[in-house]
Amino acid sequence: MLSGTLPFLEKTTSFAPKTVYGWFQNLPFIPKDKEIEKLKNENLELVSKLLDQEKLMKENAALLSQFQTEGLGNDSLLPAQIVGAPGFVPGVTEPEEIILNKGERDNVRVGSGVVFQNNLVGKITKVSYYLSKADLVTNPSIALPVQTFSGVLGVVRGEGEDKITLENVLPSEHLKIDDLILTKGDLDINGIGIPPNLVVGRIESIEKIPAAIFQKAELKSLLDFDRLSVVFIVVER
Repeated sequence: MLSGTLPFLEKTTSFAPKTVYGWFQNLPFIPKDKEIEKLKNENLELVSKLLDQEKLMKENAALLSQFQTEGLGNDSLLPAQIVGAPGFVPGVTEPEEIILNKGERDNVRVGSGVVFQNNLVGKITKVSYYLSKADLVTNPSIALPVQTFSGVLGVVRGEGEDKITLENVLPSEHLKIDDLILTKGDLDINGIGIPPNLVVGRIESIEKIPAAIFQKAELKSLLDFDRLSVVFIVVER
């Protein structure tokens, strides 16, 4: 019966505490410490500057490390910050895609490879003017031709979480635990795609069934994707 009057009562009763609280704040015997407020603001500004400095140091370290890595033309690498990882919950899930702060205005195209040092991170699958999305090599959308140092050919596929599978390897081929799996390369005429000889991962286990058409293996990337903050996009020269 009183439900219709509740909004009016709530508005009326909330006016008194609000008014009293305002009077209380302005009483002469309750001073406002301007110096403490100033120190708090200065402290917040200092923390912000320290964070910016730490971020800059990480970016510089990543740049130095990348440009000291042999095998990739540095003129075709675009540094990009990771600004998001949809679906990633630390300690619960592993990242399968990342959002980068580079997009069409920076010459990023769908299909461009993403690397860190000489390791494959993933491939650009969506681009806006300012941002881009990259699927990691562990993402089920990824399938790439690869080879071992000895020339054994196969295909790697993302299995979700942090799993990568090497498939389509003939039974007659010899695979070994700890073998490094490298990209075969699929660049197009414009230089867009995955360069060759990037490390996809290391073989952790091998499944070879005599009656099966192919043998397969489980890989592990050498990168901790959840620890990366800066990566490099392979763009057109």
